[in-house]
Amino acid sequence: MACHHGGDGLRAQPRARGMDRHDSAHAAFRRLNRPPVRRRLHASPQRRRVSAHPDRRVQRLDLGSTRAAPGTARQELRSQAPVHGRSPVARGGRDGRGGLARAQHRLRIERRMKHTIRRWAIALGVAGLLVTGMQAPGQGARAAGPGDLLSTIGERGVDDLRACLASSDSLQAYYLVDSSGSMKDTDRGMVRAELLANSLRELASLREDLTVSYAVGFFSDRFTAAIPWTVVDAGSIDPEADRLAERVRAQPASGGTDWRAAVAGALGELRAVERAGCQTVIWLTDGGISVGNNSPRTNATALNDLCGAPVHPDGASPAGGSHGVFSELRQNGIVVFGVMLRDESHPDEQRQYVPYMRPLVEGEGDVNGVTVVCGEHPVPERFANGVYLEATSDGDLAVVFLRLGVLVSGGTNSAFGPDGTFPVDRGVATFSIVATASDWSLRSPDGTVVAAGDAASRGFTVTTSGGATRLTSPPLGADDVGTWTWRSSSSARDALYYSSGLRLQLDQPSVFLAGADNELSGRVLRDGADWVGLDAYDYRLELAVVTPSGEIAVDADRLDLDEETGEFTFHYEAADASGLVTLQASLQEVRSRPSGIPLASISARQDVTVTLSDNYPTISPLPVVLSDLEGAEGVAEGTFTLNSPKDGTAGAVCFPGGLAPRVDSDAGDRGATWKWSFDPELGQQGDCVELAPGTETVVSVAVSNPVAANGDVTAHLDVEYRTANGETISGTLPITFTTTRPVNAAAFGIVAVLLLALGLLLPLILLWAFGWWFTRMSRGRELLRASLPVLVGPDGRITTSDGTPLQSVRWGLDQFKFESPRDDSRRFEDPELGTFRARVGLNPFGRPWYQLEPREGHLVIGPSDFLPPSLRARGTEGRLLGVKGDLGHVWALAIRESALAGPRDEAIPAQLVVFVRNPTGESAAYQDRMRAVASYGGLTKQLAAARDARAASDERDVAKVRARSQPPEREPVRSSRASDEPPRRTGAAGPSPEPPRRSVAPRADDPPHRRGGAGGGPPSRGGEPPRRASGGPDEPPRRPSRPGGGDEPPRRSR
Repeated sequence: MACHHGGDGLRAQPRARGMDRHDSAHAAFRRLNRPPVRRRLHASPQRRRVSAHPDRRVQRLDLGSTRAAPGTARQELRSQAPVHGRSPVARGGRDGRGGLARAQHRLRIERRMKHTIRRWAIALGVAGLLVTGMQAPGQGARAAGPGDLLSTIGERGVDDLRACLASSDSLQAYYLVDSSGSMKDTDRGMVRAELLANSLRELASLREDLTVSYAVGFFSDRFTAAIPWTVVDAGSIDPEADRLAERVRAQPASGGTDWRAAVAGALGELRAVERAGCQTVIWLTDGGISVGNNSPRTNATALNDLCGAPVHPDGASPAGGSHGVFSELRQNGIVVFGVMLRDESHPDEQRQYVPYMRPLVEGEGDVNGVTVVCGEHPVPERFANGVYLEATSDGDLAVVFLRLGVLVSGGTNSAFGPDGTFPVDRGVATFSIVATASDWSLRSPDGTVVAAGDAASRGFTVTTSGGATRLTSPPLGADDVGTWTWRSSSSARDALYYSSGLRLQLDQPSVFLAGADNELSGRVLRDGADWVGLDAYDYRLELAVVTPSGEIAVDADRLDLDEETGEFTFHYEAADASGLVTLQASLQEVRSRPSGIPLASISARQDVTVTLSDNYPTISPLPVVLSDLEGAEGVAEGTFTLNSPKDGTAGAVCFPGGLAPRVDSDAGDRGATWKWSFDPELGQQGDCVELAPGTETVVSVAVSNPVAANGDVTAHLDVEYRTANGETISGTLPITFTTTRPVNAAAFGIVAVLLLALGLLLPLILLWAFGWWFTRMSRGRELLRASLPVLVGPDGRITTSDGTPLQSVRWGLDQFKFESPRDDSRRFEDPELGTFRARVGLNPFGRPWYQLEPREGHLVIGPSDFLPPSLRARGTEGRLLGVKGDLGHVWALAIRESALAGPRDEAIPAQLVVFVRNPTGESAAYQDRMRAVASYGGLTKQLAAARDARAASDERDVAKVRARSQPPEREPVRSSRASDEPPRRTGAAGPSPEPPRRSVAPRADDPPHRRGGAGGGPPSRGGEPPRRASGGPDEPPRRPSRPGGGDEPPRRSR
């Protein structure tokens, strides 16, 4: 069954390797006459092919040649010509059989001569093409223009996303969009809005059973999350795509281009959402990095931090142990599509930093003629690869996005023939053409011409963005097989893509048994077109097995395949007991027959648990998951158990490499600083733990590292399991845990020590200070403000100055204006409402509040939030308004105090000010906001309270005026009192009775009265003064005589 039919070792090779055209034709003839395929397909002797990438440790099993089919010779002869700039590579075959194989072929030739004359003629015809140097359709070298969209690493990134989507039913896409000031020049037509919206539509239409969710963030000087995670389906994709486009158009372009803040923000948003499947980031920017004060050292330091290596000499080295944030993204399996809009017609002071974007995204790239490497390099097989794309104008950006959509959905780039022709085989499900001209035409094999005006009516899908067009055929059938012809004035720049529609699906297997014959079944499916059978293709079917620790265990000795239905079964003997492993089946080097059209490779993955038979000891759980390792001082801990065999016999677990786990994957560069400990110590290298029947040993493991980093760590211990009779099976003990680098850990530690040392008072003061410092009005970004004169009716209804109800007005950006971004603050002025303040009480545990103080001569009314009891009276009078801490939730009416003096049944003029945040950019949000304002039902009560307070204030003012005019009437009383001669201080009693004393009510701080005569206390204030009398009980008591004699005069009242 193998692709290219390399199992007999006769695959065509370049002439440089010594094979002439005659040998190629003869080999093709022999291959055409091999016996038909059998259902049970035995692989040739095990040949493991290691990835061309030097550090990619996934070994793949070449299952060898399994069939010969019409058209193979033509394909193999054509394969001598370079394909997309790459020479064909021989895949293994049956070697060492020599003459016996040739004799068997001769016998088959004699028996099948009548059936092979046609094949022989075809082979000779193709050989003639090679002799004359002609090139077969679809086999041209990669074009300089359309074909160079992706680098080799970029192609791997697209393959990684395809492979993930083949095994997952969920995709989370994060759009990270540049909103710096330069975007106004590089994308004046706002093409990016339509392109991003179309890309969301394409992601949502990849597969019917695929759940797609997306989120959007913008960045300039800082990162701003704009649209939260939202799930889209067939019914909501168009409204959501339009929402994305509107939000991009509404985002103001200003500020610099802080890559570091952008990528860190996107990673935070991806971490915050529960991962359900595949994840990707679409990062669009138009210039080099610009951080903070935009100094060369600041920018270079940020680049080094992102890269995880000192790639720019002007900056400081990155934090110890860090591979950079992009390495974290790759390690987490997140495919990053970095799109650089590089318009050389617009000057860019940051252009020196632009070349660094490719090594950041893909892990390596050329910067000024020097190869720059970022993060872990080479990129480990377990990591996802990134994809870097570059556009030179907004029109070119449209072309890039249209091509990218085809690639992600399974398309493969191919070249047109010199006259615009291109073949279509029955193995091609659809084809797409991306063009920059609109005067195109397409001729089908039967002579039918399709033009732009009638393409849609003929079933073609036409997508236009930014002046570029993508034409996608309907599902192709037998009537569409043949040669098509493309005509366009931009044909030199147009790009052709083929799609097979093939997809692999693996069944969930039961638990695999180490050392036994296990089966992994699956099937090849075809989406978007009718099933045609695998005999329509040349291909290689491969199996790869990767354990969580990175150790490889590949041993598939045979394969059962039904090419008519696409059903297959791998027979796999798991030689390594490694717990959870990932099996990957893939169809590689797929080409259609007979034209040899290159089609995308496909793959699928399935997690499988590998366990041991009952006579072996076991380790549980697998993998061993430790607690989080927090910071440089933290420790990650966990346990695992060594269990004796389940059949009741004895056994042993050995550690051939000792108790020194090997770290396979880490986001930081700190391999030499790991410290592991085990309790109990299980011995030195090569020692074993003997397990008696029915026993177990619990082992505690702890790990630390003085270098902190963010990311997931995987490690493993080599293990050997032994039975009572000495049989052994090797395996690995995978260990996983998460490490974090806390922020400001030292500062918090110092504060904690000071709080403990200085006692209770200082903590309370600090708590109050912290509360005061962090209690601020939230202004921030994305804030819009509307201000308009209104009328407030007696019933509390608000209308515009011409009497139109608020809910009847069409609200939008004409009324709501963007506020300049401001930092959160404790106090700021609004020109029409007054002063906003963030306040805290003296109680450090008390609730903070936010208040609005009106301008002089004005009142403010509106929805009132919390105010302390001491301020609620002012709030009732309209002289203070409690508001929310987020300015986006505030609205209020500013009313002149004099306006309340009119009749209560008349409308009052006021100024309405409304704030709102609309991160989604939806126009309905403004209407909803004003509808909420209009429906507020507390204005009537507030206006009445304000009028009553004003009336009471007016009455107090009148009383004060009257009080000022009354003193002349009271003058005779004071004069009479002044004329009374006070009694002299002498011991003799006067002839006349002593005048009564005026008294006041005693205060709490007054000293107690001295004891006098009978009669009790003094009269209360306001009581009638006692009448004068010559004596008797009505006479006020006298004070005791002073030591010098004489009576003390009475006290004057206060």
